[in-house]
Amino acid sequence: MSLDTIIDKLLISLKTELDRDKNKEFIEDELLKPLIHKILDQMYPYILWPALLFMSMFIFIMIILFLNIRVFMCTQ
Repeated sequence: MSLDTIIDKLLISLKTELDRDKNKEFIEDELLKPLIHKILDQMYPYILWPALLFMSMFIFIMIILFLNIRVFMCTQ
């Protein structure tokens, strides 16, 4: 038996085992969810600060636009 057939059979059996609902739930609950939570906890500051920066820039642009319109209306 060659190494290729052994690897093929091993991968096929691994795929069938991973396709079972019980194993899928285990992988999701015990591996993926904690990993994703850990990554999001570490990435949170890098997402929060740029979002706050863009929101504040948008608010300042709206204030400047409003004040310019107000000044333009008062001069007429």
